[in-house]
Amino acid sequence: MLHPYLDLIRTELNTYIKAKAGIDEEKVILASLGRQADEAGLANKIIMSVVDIVREEWGSTNKEYIRQGGGGYVTQSHPIHFNIYLLFSTHAKLDDELEEMKYLSLVIAFFQIKNYFDTKNTPQLQKLALDNLSMELFNLNHQEKSALWQRIGAPYAPSVLYKLSTLSVQDTEEQGIHIPEVKDIIRDIATK
Repeated sequence: MLHPYLDLIRTELNTYIKAKAGIDEEKVILASLGRQADEAGLANKIIMSVVDIVREEWGSTNKEYIRQGGGGYVTQSHPIHFNIYLLFSTHAKLDDELEEMKYLSLVIAFFQIKNYFDTKNTPQLQKLALDNLSMELFNLNHQEKSALWQRIGAPYAPSVLYKLSTLSVQDTEEQGIHIPEVKDIIRDIATK
């Protein structure tokens, strides 16, 4: 259920780049670098790659009891919250590297202008049942960046890393266990 959030970020970013650069082409694509880095379809694109998904530790992971109109309660699990680390990198042909750096700069400019998404500035969030999300530039030192690219298994390319915070995952159709009210349990015991 994380894919709609990623698609939203990619779409918003492409809309901004198209307007700023005066182009019709979608420059930002979601792709995995390790498996597809050599494919021709990635040339002259900004690659948005998920490099890590980390569970955010806050709140209880226990179930919640929700009172039902007809009596009793239904249990429902609390949502699990995640941060997603997104790497935006260039993959230009040798003669187009300066042009691709322009697009990478537009990625940085976009998230500098719009690093917080809510239902006012991004109405599409309502369809995703999400109030807000934020993008934070995540700085890596030289060793961390080297380790990241080594783990990805692709040759280094100019890039920036952002932390997309905090996304909730919950099955909205989850059928909890129905728990009767105490008075109903006592009545059932008394009638036996």
